[in-house]
Amino acid sequence: MGSSCVPVVALQTTLHQRLSQASCMLDLRWMSGHVVSCGIIRKIKSGVFQIPDYLNQSVVRLLLYMLMVDPMKRATIEDIKKHEWFQKDLPAYLFPPPYDHDNSVIDQETIAEVCEKFQVESSEVQSAILSEDQHNQLKIAYNLIVDNKRLHATAMYSTMKDSEHIIFTKHQYIFTTHQHIFTMQHLNSLLVNTSSLLNIST
Repeated sequence: MGSSCVPVVALQTTLHQRLSQASCMLDLRWMSGHVVSCGIIRKIKSGVFQIPDYLNQSVVRLLLYMLMVDPMKRATIEDIKKHEWFQKDLPAYLFPPPYDHDNSVIDQETIAEVCEKFQVESSEVQSAILSEDQHNQLKIAYNLIVDNKRLHATAMYSTMKDSEHIIFTKHQYIFTTHQHIFTMQHLNSLLVNTSSLLNIST
């Protein structure tokens, strides 16, 4: 089992334990800079584990996919994020898309900003953008503003990812009369903060 599989192993271990209300095992082993339960390692290698009858079939399918004995067939983080159980009622703000600027599309807001700064008409700015003159001050200003927007959007995205552990505290468990339901927000936080929840860096 390669080191790249460890985050998935940690995630599926936590998901299985939370859903089945299993207690954490204390017998630990170091593996590629991560601490993983020896009991869990044996279960993963042997494919022997229990899944409670009360679990939804959708999450059961996800667990089985995550607990595949063959690491090459086991679900990846991307597989988990695309799974129907994970996607259901998934708040869009937890995974905001990075800012993706298409250079073939002219940003009208940025053009308006350049017009205001340089006191020129929008047609003049558009002509500058489409021109081959890389030293045109209007074109340079336009590109700088667009680049700053991209950097700001990327920084905001990173900040949201780093702060998801705060979101996690607001969405713990939904308690029913029969069982604990592992919420989408909890799994989301685990995906982002797996290392802080289960692993200890070397």
